[in-house]
Amino acid sequence: MAQIENGTDPLGRAIAKLFQKGAGGVLYLAISPPPAGSSLPVFLATAMAGENVQPEIWTGMRWDPRVVPDIWNVFVKSGLLELPPPSANTNIKSSRNVVRDAFGIALSDWITLVRTGPANACRGMLGFVSRESIIMAVKDLLPLLNAKMPGK
Repeated sequence: MAQIENGTDPLGRAIAKLFQKGAGGVLYLAISPPPAGSSLPVFLATAMAGENVQPEIWTGMRWDPRVVPDIWNVFVKSGLLELPPPSANTNIKSSRNVVRDAFGIALSDWITLVRTGPANACRGMLGFVSRESIIMAVKDLLPLLNAKMPGK
């Protein structure tokens, strides 16, 4: 982790810092072209790291924003979205819970979705799993998370 934290890749440095701030796992989903008949891209799981990962679910995962358009609309506008654990009186069919279930998130965990790359050149998204909110740490690291790739 020290090699990533001290490296030249801004995304790697941000991920290392978020692990220090409480992230227990991260999934990277690369942006892919829209399927036929859609204008929205899909996101394909390509890498994961950390102790709190779900390889049985995340390997080969494909996230299609058309399934949860209200979540997508918030994400595409802000570039980040945090989904807290459900409360005692939750609607299990809510978009928040659909996304949490799709990622296999434990009832007590949080998931924070973050765009990688600038808004006009999204490269993908990161899904961070944590025991508590990391949104403030994510906001502090947005310049690194949304940076262009070195040499591009």
